Amino acid sequence: MKSVTFTLLLMAMLLLPGCVPISIHPCYTEQSEITLPDLPGTYLDEDGEKILRFTEAEAGGYNMHMLDGDEDMGTFETHFCRAGDQILIDMLPVAGSIGVVDEWAQSMILPLHLVCGVELDGAVLRLTVPDYEAMVAELERDSTQVSHFRRESAVVFQAEPPELAAFFEKLFESDIERHTATFVRQD
Repeated sequence: MKSVTFTLLLMAMLLLPGCVPISIHPCYTEQSEITLPDLPGTYLDEDGEKILRFTEAEAGGYNMHMLDGDEDMGTFETHFCRAGDQILIDMLPVAGSIGVVDEWAQSMILPLHLVCGVELDGAVLRLTVPDYEAMVAELERDSTQVSHFRRESAVVFQAEPPELAAFFEKLFESDIERHTATFVRQD
């Protein structure tokens, strides 16, 4: 089940942009960005097959390199901010990296940011996405809560960072269903 959760999260992040929140703007600003000094390192999923490796980026933030077994999935530029009690990770696919991430980044006309919740508890890292259908239902219930548009089956947020972070704060404080992938630090 845990491998299935990671696979769904990975597919959502890389292959099915209609399954993870995507935005034309980041969810953070220079003023709202936070650092996670204990983050850099290598994290392995509970099945021992998926690896996330975080390193500090020269320009600020972190690089998140993904491996699935022997397959190099590629790299995301990541930045973090707070939305209430929730920490958000903003992931921007790095064009010119390797694998599926690069293919996806190369296919975009505009760079699109992926947004997930993150929790770092000692050696345990959890990445969480709201259930996509529940998020869409919430937006259909009140389409004025955050600036967005629909592109085929995907919702694309076009809100500026403060409005986007406020929406995710409200979303993560609600009882909306979530999907979480858990990793344990290896170094």
